[in-house]
Amino acid sequence: MKSAQKFGIISGLFSGLWMVTEFYLGLHDRPEGKYTGYLGLMVFTVCIVLSIFYTREKEMNGYITFKLAWRSGIITAVISALITSLFYFIYCKWLNPDWMLKQLPTPKPEDIAKAKSVGGLIQMCFFLSAATTLMGTFLAALFSVLMRKEKIV
Repeated sequence: MKSAQKFGIISGLFSGLWMVTEFYLGLHDRPEGKYTGYLGLMVFTVCIVLSIFYTREKEMNGYITFKLAWRSGIITAVISALITSLFYFIYCKWLNPDWMLKQLPTPKPEDIAKAKSVGGLIQMCFFLSAATTLMGTFLAALFSVLMRKEKIV
């Protein structure tokens, strides 16, 4: 398995399992719970950096172009986004179905219906995947610039 895929799976599984752990520890209902989600973001960022690093050191013999580094980071981000979205769907559908409603200050009846519907959850998961992939693309570009090391010919 290539480094990008491996770190994408690690990041996605960590983010999903951390979401479930937060729920079972009751962190979503406590004031400090608004900060615990940043742990998943930190692991996501570290996994993108490690993906580029291991691709450069293990697969490319210490050298990597911007294009290859960026591709490695994007692959990590996409895999992580898909796995995280799957966990998010499971979390919102079966573990904590009222979580989306708690995010709204005053939910309207149509908001309640949308939050409880499978279509609404799929839409949210698609948005989560797109946003995570976009953020990962920017992070991968940033770290690709910083970590590229091209051969001098």
